[in-house]
Amino acid sequence: SAKLSSKHLTTEGFRSAIAMRLLLPKQLTGNNFVCSACGLSYDQENEETTLDPRFHGLTCSQCQQARSDRHTSVQNSLAQLLRKLFGDDAVSITPTFGATQRRADIKLQIGAGYKLIDVTIVSPTSVKARHHGSLDIPDVTAKLAEARKRTEYAAVLEEIGLQANHYIPFAIESTGRFGPVARDFLDSLYTLPGLRQDVVDVD
Repeated sequence: SAKLSSKHLTTEGFRSAIAMRLLLPKQLTGNNFVCSACGLSYDQENEETTLDPRFHGLTCSQCQQARSDRHTSVQNSLAQLLRKLFGDDAVSITPTFGATQRRADIKLQIGAGYKLIDVTIVSPTSVKARHHGSLDIPDVTAKLAEARKRTEYAAVLEEIGLQANHYIPFAIESTGRFGPVARDFLDSLYTLPGLRQDVVDVD
């Protein structure tokens, strides 16, 4: 019927959907699209100068907020793990710090010190990542995100006197790959001060 046929993908749409499923570069089918919800004509998440109206709703802050929900889910799961290992009082969600009241996602108290954790999820199919070889080189996208986060937080970390190794840019690629800093942090958890004794005993 006409109603059903209107739901079928065009040839270009099918190619784009398959390309995205295989983590290949997106195939745009037009230019100068503008989102009626957020008013943008470009793709913020993937740093594209154009907007693909078929997929923009997945990341649009005024539409489905899938990007925000995904970030929150990872943040909450990580916080839950840290509470199990270090106790409820050791974990704070979205703390602010510095004169500018900059936010992190999680603050983890470890003995007399603490770590600030900033979760970020990035796509290896973005223009910037592909330009750096993300389709062939592992960890490229996560490393770019880690470097960007460290630059963004450098001034405020200096202001509050927190050593760089106590700031964790917890990057995860949208494929599920954890970035090097995230992997190292998870590997180090059982060596950090403040680990619950009952967890140590079980291990």
